[in-house]
Amino acid sequence: MPLKDPIGYAWLQRQYALPTVPLPHASHVASTSGWKEEAGVRTRAWPQAAWPGETLEGHLEFALKHEGINLPLLWHLFRHTDSGELARYIAKKPSGKYTRKSGFLFEFLTGQSLDIGVDLYGRYEPVLDGERYLCSSNTPNSRWRIHDNLLGSAAFCPVIEKKPALAQHLSWNPSADLKNLQKHYDPSLFARATAWLYLMETRSTNEIESETPSPKRPERFVPLSYEALVDLQATIVDPKGRISPGMRNIQNFVGSDRLGYGDPLVAYPCPPPQLAVELLEALLPAGLRCKGLHPVIRAAVLSFGFVYIHPFEDGNGRISRYLIHDIYVRDGLTPASFINSSARRPRRSRRGGSAAPEDGGLLLLCIGTERRNRYFAA
Repeated sequence: MPLKDPIGYAWLQRQYALPTVPLPHASHVASTSGWKEEAGVRTRAWPQAAWPGETLEGHLEFALKHEGINLPLLWHLFRHTDSGELARYIAKKPSGKYTRKSGFLFEFLTGQSLDIGVDLYGRYEPVLDGERYLCSSNTPNSRWRIHDNLLGSAAFCPVIEKKPALAQHLSWNPSADLKNLQKHYDPSLFARATAWLYLMETRSTNEIESETPSPKRPERFVPLSYEALVDLQATIVDPKGRISPGMRNIQNFVGSDRLGYGDPLVAYPCPPPQLAVELLEALLPAGLRCKGLHPVIRAAVLSFGFVYIHPFEDGNGRISRYLIHDIYVRDGLTPASFINSSARRPRRSRRGGSAAPEDGGLLLLCIGTERRNRYFAA
């Protein structure tokens, strides 16, 4: 299937020399239409009739209509183009749903106001297509006559597409399996086993960090509020150790040392410390926006987001696993006496976080819940 001119996001990326942003798929104009996949990259060929011309408005509208929402690419696009050109496009089609989406997303991503000079009309349209994406509840935006159903703010906004594999994974209900498991074991034996696994988890993490915890320290690893995340981190980091508790002021990374042979192997450079506070403040409101979605989705948003931000020098992994447990319990997916955690982790570098787990095993860990506090308003 011969492919020729790019169209949609691919055209915008090339035309405005935007930084490389991964595209779920790229669109092109070709003599024959259809899908093709090479080296893991999906491309879709469109007939010549779909070509919107050499204009920002044509390719932006095509992208929003046929390729969905790509917030990172749009973030770069709106900073590389003339806002006046976008305003004129919107003024020509004041009732168009894609023009109004464009205006809303411009102001959402840039924090700037567009001067369009006309009144907009038309029925309210959602930013995200509920058939394609997981969405929050609708928040009306009267200026653009748009329902904001995004899962976060401009500072932190996950976009989750409904793919068949996702629905398959979410069909499992661990709550029923855990209750059935409890029926087959004496409660005291069950409690001893889960408590032992919990201690193994906390002690193995301390060994990675070259720390010697006090006997009471594991008992302090309990759910806390949003405002107390820093306090929670302080309870799991040895105050006499080499790591300072609290928000980090260094550039850390996920990776590993090479034992003195060359530079560290960096798998992921974390956001710079000056951005960590802003991102952390945006993360938990995103969790609120995800309320009502499947607990696994909400837990994934918070846990992944926390590890992505890596706000502390140490303790990020343990707190991210706590967030998974807390959401599972809060949203009724698992009983309050269980926590899911990675079973094994490789050693990390002195200033870096853990690399990928050596295996994907899960431990069911028992922790106290009598001191549960709120980090969500509800």
